[in-house]
Amino acid sequence: MIDLESGNKWDKRLRPIGETSWEKEPFSAWWSRHSTEFAHLDPQALEQWVHRHWHYSPFCRLPLHRLRSKKELWSTERILSDVFNDNSREPEHDFKVLANAPTGKAMLATGTWDYPMLILSTPKGFKDRRGNHPGARFRLIEGHLRFRFLNALFHRKEGRPLHEVIILEINQ
Repeated sequence: MIDLESGNKWDKRLRPIGETSWEKEPFSAWWSRHSTEFAHLDPQALEQWVHRHWHYSPFCRLPLHRLRSKKELWSTERILSDVFNDNSREPEHDFKVLANAPTGKAMLATGTWDYPMLILSTPKGFKDRRGNHPGARFRLIEGHLRFRFLNALFHRKEGRPLHEVIILEINQ
């Protein structure tokens, strides 16, 4: 079982320059410093998760150097049924709230998202602050609004049937 609450937080030297300011460095600058260190991870995963959500990610205890990533195409049904996400699922509410937001606009235009969501493989379940989740085989790490809007589109019978995701696995 993967413990999402234990372990050290990410090394402070990975923190984007200017984090929490209007002058936060672009991902390209961050990546130029760290690309060789993280050749085992998809750059989109690092851009959307580590660089973009450094200060706010509840998953900042995952061991970045032990993770591996791979891109896959998953069906809408598989994402909605197999991926653990602790957000509520209110499709009509989420459609109304998100349809005019950047996430919703992009997904309405293309039927899918512009960046793959990040999903952690948890073959034996995981433990977090809410308790143990032994039956959860996948945990959403990044892409919560996309997940909610995908659910809204699914209930409206809209959107594409397949979506690119990035699967993160922890090397034991």
